[in-house]
Amino acid sequence: MQKTISMVSAVTLLTTALCLTACRIPDLPDDPIVFPKCTVQNTPDDSYIGIEWDGRTYVMYGALKNGVKYGECLGYIEGDENDRIYTVEDCPAEQYLINFYVHGEMEQAVVMRELGTKGSSAPDIADAYGYEIWKAE
Repeated sequence: MQKTISMVSAVTLLTTALCLTACRIPDLPDDPIVFPKCTVQNTPDDSYIGIEWDGRTYVMYGALKNGVKYGECLGYIEGDENDRIYTVEDCPAEQYLINFYVHGEMEQAVVMRELGTKGSSAPDIADAYGYEIWKAE
């Protein structure tokens, strides 16, 4: 009986360690980008908070789907080093980024989409929020 309990404990510990390693979110780089916030006015009654990077503007698109992998950590949104920006593995950073608050409780990762992608179909990486800014697609 003792041997069975030890084996179960060892398997549980190994599984937990593998999950933590596989699910690891990349750390902040040594020289992070500080992404400035901006306001995007869609219509006179419809505006969004976004971020700017390298001449492009990104606005929230939807919740990151399970199984979509984080790429590298690029930096953080101005004013809070825990409000991080990541690339999406297998997607161009010029079009899609991930925003995740690393030390929050029950936080959900959000896909941010570059405004220049409006009108094109989005890859299956997010459950779209249905914001008006993206509805004209």
